[in-house]
Amino acid sequence: MDADGRLIEFNPAAEKLSGYRRDDVLGQPLSEILVPKRDRPRVLEHIKTYLATGNPEEFTGQLLVPTLHADGTERVAELTPVQITIGGQAIFTGFLRDLTEIERSHAEVADQTERLNCLIASAIPGVLITDEQGTVTNVSQSFGTMFGLDEHLAGTPAVSVLRRVARAFDDPVRVTRRAVAVMRARQPTSGEQLHCADGRTIEWDYWPVLVNGRHRGDIWLAWDMSARHEVDQQRLEAQRELAQQNERLRELDEARNQFLAIVSHELRTPLTSIVSFSELIRGEADGLTPEGVRFLDIIERNADRMHRLVGDLLILDRLEAGALPLDPAPVSIPDLVAEAVRLAAPAAAKQGITIQVSAGDGPLVTADHRRLMQVLDNLIANAVKFSHRNRRVLVTACYAGGQWRIDVTDTGIGIPPAEAGLLFSRFVRASNARTAGLPGTGLGLSIVKVLTEMHGGHVEVDSTLGRGSTFSVYLPGGG
Repeated sequence: MDADGRLIEFNPAAEKLSGYRRDDVLGQPLSEILVPKRDRPRVLEHIKTYLATGNPEEFTGQLLVPTLHADGTERVAELTPVQITIGGQAIFTGFLRDLTEIERSHAEVADQTERLNCLIASAIPGVLITDEQGTVTNVSQSFGTMFGLDEHLAGTPAVSVLRRVARAFDDPVRVTRRAVAVMRARQPTSGEQLHCADGRTIEWDYWPVLVNGRHRGDIWLAWDMSARHEVDQQRLEAQRELAQQNERLRELDEARNQFLAIVSHELRTPLTSIVSFSELIRGEADGLTPEGVRFLDIIERNADRMHRLVGDLLILDRLEAGALPLDPAPVSIPDLVAEAVRLAAPAAAKQGITIQVSAGDGPLVTADHRRLMQVLDNLIANAVKFSHRNRRVLVTACYAGGQWRIDVTDTGIGIPPAEAGLLFSRFVRASNARTAGLPGTGLGLSIVKVLTEMHGGHVEVDSTLGRGSTFSVYLPGGG
């Protein structure tokens, strides 16, 4: 679009996305062709300000925007805006990618989740659901009433809730031991009865949630057996509804995994062509204008980003399927840390970030050097990305208590306290990172977690909003 707001280029992909023909829209106002009527005054004003002053305002990074189709419907697109100047004239260029179907999939998953939450909240038996990390995700009001727990329990460790629930029974120690044994065995248990200190008899069921053979959490059901017949009917109905919901969740999870596998596979072929032809064009750099070279840089940068995204999707799929074995060998943690920092330093310097490293002495570890390097690459890249310019990232390693601890510390935007525990799940990103328009897929930390646990270790995060974060990797040493 030129400085007057009129379209001067419209490629075949834009025709497909919008339903308009190129020859019909060239010279027409962009706002009347692609922008929904309600947004036209605001969008046009921001674009003109962008072209006139160079101030991007809201046009920074990648944006989700509604686009108007020729048939009057709207679609969701990802917009990457670029301001260029040709012959002294300011030009607004927008790269659009259709995300409509992906947004619809997200809406369907959110709708299923909301229905599940409503079912649990109104359930007649006591219902407590935890995730694979042992954190309470859902709890019914009747569960809290049954055991005198009236405060909000979601987000708290299941172990702490178990201790409080056990106090209601006449033998808390026996109840606690039995619950722990059941969780470790992960075998469905039904119909066990326990006596409360106040004379009630509580009957409970336990169901592990398994998706494609992977443990994804636990479901606990509890009934006060004062009216046995009515309770039996309620339990059968609750089990039937929970089984149906569990099946729907399993189908959604399977469909999502299939979708990701197909998308990853289909993206690799066109990406390979893009990279290959970019290299050929780069070989003819003498015939390119400076503007053309800059466009080529943009193509290569985004192709590289897509390659990394596809790689993350494929490696995560292989990790979860158990198809990515480790290649263990003696590894020096100080050498590993130094190598990771050396590789990351040039890219960090381009963003004005300095990486400092400090590593103490300690024994070799038996590990897969390549996979541990992936762990550090992800953590250091995140630290650089979320740090402010002219700041530093600190990478330290020390050995104590029979284990290595590797810290990656930044002085960036930090993480909202309520979201820190969720960051190691797939496709989860902190809300302030999304608001700031910082790029990312939410896959890197989930890969870090799985690879670290495959080495017998674990990863933790400590963060202060607005001041920075420290990610800590703990690995067993000396063996």
